[in-house]
Amino acid sequence: AGIAVPELRDEIYAQLTKQLNQHPFPPHCLRGWELMVMATGCFPPSHHFLPYLAAFLNNEDSGPLTSKYQRYKEFCVKRLAHVTQHGARVNPPSSVEVGILKHLSHVSVLVHLPTGKDTKVPIFAHTTSLSVVNTIKRRLGLKGNYYAIFD
Repeated sequence: AGIAVPELRDEIYAQLTKQLNQHPFPPHCLRGWELMVMATGCFPPSHHFLPYLAAFLNNEDSGPLTSKYQRYKEFCVKRLAHVTQHGARVNPPSSVEVGILKHLSHVSVLVHLPTGKDTKVPIFAHTTSLSVVNTIKRRLGLKGNYYAIFD
């Protein structure tokens, strides 16, 4: 709903932070963090709510801090920074993407280069074709902007 209805975004984030703040039941807490990962990668909060959400994600007292929950918080901070800078997604995440995000992971794609070599590039939910091109350019030490990806 947060992608299609911007007016609900702050309410979604408010309810998630409320549910995650000092939550006593770990299985429900884990599901809440999974939802927070999805939300922070799909749509930003309003400029008014952003400082509150950022404070929650950076607060050491916002839930039991097992290493797993800490990893979710750190992942959410990165995703929130990206979605704040680039804006809301147009489409919701695919089922494959949701499965990958539950494990705070990524997909590695094997890219075949014209040199005959291959390189693996990590693909995250927010990865664009331009970022893939830039990753390959950086690895190969290429300059200029005359590169493309072909299927």
